[in-house]
Amino acid sequence: MTIKTMYAYHILNSENIVSGYHISDVELLEVPENYKLLTTFSCVVPQAGSDSAFANNKAVDNNGCADIFSQFGLHLFAKKYNVDTQSYEDYRIPNTQLSKYGFKKRFTIEERVLLAETAKTNTYIAVFQDDLMAAEVIDLVDPDVIGAIDMLVSLNLITQTRRDEILTP
Repeated sequence: MTIKTMYAYHILNSENIVSGYHISDVELLEVPENYKLLTTFSCVVPQAGSDSAFANNKAVDNNGCADIFSQFGLHLFAKKYNVDTQSYEDYRIPNTQLSKYGFKKRFTIEERVLLAETAKTNTYIAVFQDDLMAAEVIDLVDPDVIGAIDMLVSLNLITQTRRDEILTP
């Protein structure tokens, strides 16, 4: 058995969200910009030159078998690394899909009344409302939904600011 020093890195995406990890028994001399060294730890390798130090996301260390993912924070997917404070923050992955009621509640009561009144004389608004009722879910990034909301702006039924608020997950 051989004791090796292992290097654990978080891989960050362009928004500094943890998107993966990299574990190596060799310190990276040229660390990619999106890698952040998380920790080093000792690992007992069963046989010299063996790559089988890991089994089922566990590594053998001086204290026996340790769950390296929770012990060293490798499980922190969907955490955001704050470069200024050099710490991890909770990150909510935006849910872009809403129920019909959830989407409807994004409009103020005044906007809903205006849309109902306008639908009586504007076929496009009536079709928009019919489409909403037929949908299983309303996806805020669906081009048809974005186009319909943009139409409301072009008809001066809502402002550009309200459009942005309505479409923000």
